[in-house]
Amino acid sequence: MFVKDETKKCKVIDDRRVEYDGETFTLSRLAMMLLHSPTLVHGQRLFTYDGERLTDRRDRLESQDEI
Repeated sequence: MFVKDETKKCKVIDDRRVEYDGETFTLSRLAMMLLHSPTLVHGQRLFTYDGERLTDRRDRLESQDEI
């Protein structure tokens, strides 16, 4: 779910790509499009899964693997 507009949702295709409105994007490219940004943005900071930002989720899961 996009943090700036929770009605915007995408579907994970693989480790690097998502589908939104029938098109394939990286999270960064999709975030750029949704924000109307001319510059590259960090897509994982702008999307959530189960209410958790993807960057936070990755950090949490990686720290669990270290235990």
